[in-house]
Amino acid sequence: MLDAACLKLVVKTVVWNSTLKLVFGLQSNLGMANVLAEYHAYTGSWRGLQHELSAVDALRGDDVVKAARTYLGADNCFAGYVETLPSAVPVPVPTGVPEA
Repeated sequence: MLDAACLKLVVKTVVWNSTLKLVFGLQSNLGMANVLAEYHAYTGSWRGLQHELSAVDALRGDDVVKAARTYLGADNCFAGYVETLPSAVPVPVPTGVPEA
């Protein structure tokens, strides 16, 4: 199980990623239209965006633990590990103008 510091970092990361998605999506009129249309399709109203941001902002570590205990079990949880690769041969970076 995650310790309190790790859990706090996970929750902070989820909130940060959701906020970034919104901020970068709203940088242009097209981006704003896409974000609002996406939330309208998912929730039935463009106001679903406001509700989701409020829900994400209210998310706490206990909520994550409760959801993990409810939905993740030995029969539906994947566990793996990350293995670092040995240093690879550096790939040369092309310089100059390619010949025609």
